[in-house]
Amino acid sequence: MVAHHLMENIERISQLKLKWKEKTFGEVFDFLPTATNSRADLATTGNASYVHYGDIHTKFSGHIDFSTRDLPRIDRALCPNAALIRNGDWIMADASEDLDGVCKSVEVIGLKEGEAAVSGLHTFLLREKRPTFAMGFKGHLGNLIEIRQQYLRVMTGMKVFGVSKTALRNLTIPVPD
Repeated sequence: MVAHHLMENIERISQLKLKWKEKTFGEVFDFLPTATNSRADLATTGNASYVHYGDIHTKFSGHIDFSTRDLPRIDRALCPNAALIRNGDWIMADASEDLDGVCKSVEVIGLKEGEAAVSGLHTFLLREKRPTFAMGFKGHLGNLIEIRQQYLRVMTGMKVFGVSKTALRNLTIPVPD
């Protein structure tokens, strides 16, 4: 009985993937400017929340819910060129000391109207050019084995691994019609 249900689910997933198209990250997302501040610039006070790449690796899994998380703060004057984060944005760590952390990502949810937040050093801030995915879905998208395999194929480094913005723009991602 369990095997039958498992086979039905695998068949549904296969059918869904057949209906989806492949597009590049560059076709689906704009890459927005991020801050370049180190942890030394962060505090418990400041007029903006700051998403540090190290926290993506250690504190978050799939989503970063601003309504339940207390993030480090920064004075916006220290990162004036960084784009402000919005709900639905996808933040990806561009560096990792281990293979599992290569391009680890979180989708932003729970950000209140008027709340300022920026994505920090060693991150990519991706925003859909047009609404493509349901809110919350991108938090799971980065775990697809097909995408993870692409990250590993284009990563560079010996002790610290990374994926360049140019390489990421050219990788493919499944998108619904």
